[in-house]
Amino acid sequence: MDHEADEDSSARQTGYELSALSKAARRPSRASAGHERPSFGLQLSKFAPEDEAVTVDDEPVPEYYGATKAQAVRFDALPAVEGSLFKTDARPGPSIPPTPTERAFDHGGILEGGEGDAEAVDAALRASPPRDTGAEDAAEASAEPLPPVDGGREAWLFLAAGTLVEVMVWGLPFSSGVLLEYWSNTLFKDRPGVEGTLALAATLPTAILYFLGAPLGPLFAALPWYEKYFQLGGLVIATCGIVASAFATEPWHLVLTIGIMFTFSGLTYYPCATIIFEWWHKRVGMASGIMYAGTGLGGTMYPFLVTALLKRAGYKWTMIALACIFFALNAAALPFIKRRIPLPPRPKLRLRRGERERHPPGPRRRVFDLAWLRTAAPWTAFGTVFLGSLANFIPAVWLPVFAATVGITTPSGTGLIAILNAVTVVGQTMGGWLSDRVPVRVIMFAQSLFACLACLLLWGRFGTHAAGLTAFTIVWSLSAGSMAGLWASLIRVFARGDPAVPPLGFSVFMTLRGIGNLASGPIATALLKMHRFGGAGGAYGHTDYGALVIYTGTMMAAGGCVIAFFPSK
Repeated sequence: MDHEADEDSSARQTGYELSALSKAARRPSRASAGHERPSFGLQLSKFAPEDEAVTVDDEPVPEYYGATKAQAVRFDALPAVEGSLFKTDARPGPSIPPTPTERAFDHGGILEGGEGDAEAVDAALRASPPRDTGAEDAAEASAEPLPPVDGGREAWLFLAAGTLVEVMVWGLPFSSGVLLEYWSNTLFKDRPGVEGTLALAATLPTAILYFLGAPLGPLFAALPWYEKYFQLGGLVIATCGIVASAFATEPWHLVLTIGIMFTFSGLTYYPCATIIFEWWHKRVGMASGIMYAGTGLGGTMYPFLVTALLKRAGYKWTMIALACIFFALNAAALPFIKRRIPLPPRPKLRLRRGERERHPPGPRRRVFDLAWLRTAAPWTAFGTVFLGSLANFIPAVWLPVFAATVGITTPSGTGLIAILNAVTVVGQTMGGWLSDRVPVRVIMFAQSLFACLACLLLWGRFGTHAAGLTAFTIVWSLSAGSMAGLWASLIRVFARGDPAVPPLGFSVFMTLRGIGNLASGPIATALLKMHRFGGAGGAYGHTDYGALVIYTGTMMAAGGCVIAFFPSK
């Protein structure tokens, strides 16, 4: 009886002393009765033979009473946990959730200095089912391999579908001049003072499509699971906008339908420009060049299609036919605009114990990780794109007016725009193909240099002649007009394989291009008010376009100077 009372007293004393410690630090051991203080060794020391736990290489190990020599050496090498009582204490802290076995040990009394409940421990061990490795191996074996990258049937189908979407979405805004002419001269010819509203309806789609890059990049990065819903929704709204424009009776109706509703097609287009990085790696320059060439292809085809339909069917049925073609071709392309790498399971929000938790558990997906902006590469690319955008749209807008000013009729202004768009197709494809073999900064620097020389010489000095102006149009299309085809190669360098960067980088490029699009109009208008350079030859001395020509060439040269600092890879 006395012996049992002594054990009870010792247990109570040990429990009292342990209660003064933090739960992270207390791990009592079965110290022998001869020890003056309770052991704070590892849990497994309770089961260690006591005759092997006194020394390590004849050195005392006071912190690991009851541990074997091998155990003491192994755990003594582990780093101590912050907040522990002993420097060599390597036990995990309270941040690690307890296992079912640990709970049973705690509730059974083993962690509280008692003998414990063997049945509770047994039940806890049975409650943790063994890992079913066979089922996991079978699931891995049944998983389908990913489609090949940089080639293969699905990669080429994606590229073809993306190019088709590019043609349909960007072709109409880039050929809106044909519609503007019909609105002004036929549909609303008896309405004075509506020119500004009609011009807004014609130019607004391009500007909004570019500015949509700012919200769409973060949107698709945060909610990639809803990508198809966004694409289909944008397609439906844009199609409804084209149909509604057929029944417009006021100029502001066109602003609402073509100017605003049609721009929801950006939702349909945006994934094409970002998912391409999953299907094409080493040849992403070539692939993006082909896809972006769809803009020039659409800008070349749409004017002829719209003109032919207007002559045959009239305005209302022309717009309805365009809407049907737009919807049918985009809908046919969407099934092939899909990801190569499957997305992780979509997070589901649920209420649990009064708190909102994400399921399934695991690390949160970082949507707005901006660590890639800490290097100079993206900022160099942004500066080049912005400077080029301040000049890129000027020839497309002012070439027809300039041709009429100097009396050039063959080719006409409309013919020059058709040449501009058609040659851009070749320039985009060639530039993208080269960017897979030559550093992209070399290509963009050469394009900037040729664009600058084309402005200052071919347009400024020889632009008053048809041959000089046509040569300028071709060189400009191959250089400055094809730079957008190199965006993917720029992104490839500073993204460094991070799949979250392309949507954000592309959205910045589009936004900067939209700013340049809007800013270049007022800048050009102000420069045209400057006096011509007396005594100079060509466009410098015979027209008011001298300052505008110099400005355009200077902006391209500035962009080339900035891109020279872009890394090679």
